[in-house]
Amino acid sequence: MKDVQFVPRGLPVYRIPVRGLPPLSGWAVKYVSGIDDGKVAPGNWLDSWSVSPVSTEKQNITFDFGPDLLFCFNHEADAKDAVSRLRRHEIETEVVKVGNPS
Repeated sequence: MKDVQFVPRGLPVYRIPVRGLPPLSGWAVKYVSGIDDGKVAPGNWLDSWSVSPVSTEKQNITFDFGPDLLFCFNHEADAKDAVSRLRRHEIETEVVKVGNPS
């Protein structure tokens, strides 16, 4: 894992599951290898992804993986872009089609 910093969250994160939502449909990112901290396991899913521009030449990316499929991209190109960005930092992931994306 090159040039990636673990940022401990000062506050806990809570989720309220919404009943009755349709199943996810799109392209998800599944973790394979590269994060050796014991908190992320092969098969975990990307469950948050945020790209914030710091300047026109640099971007700040925050992300997290978890055991449940809670997040997917609407467009395959966006999922592939996330995989490519993570690979540049020696984090191996793969794109997985979920549901029936259009």
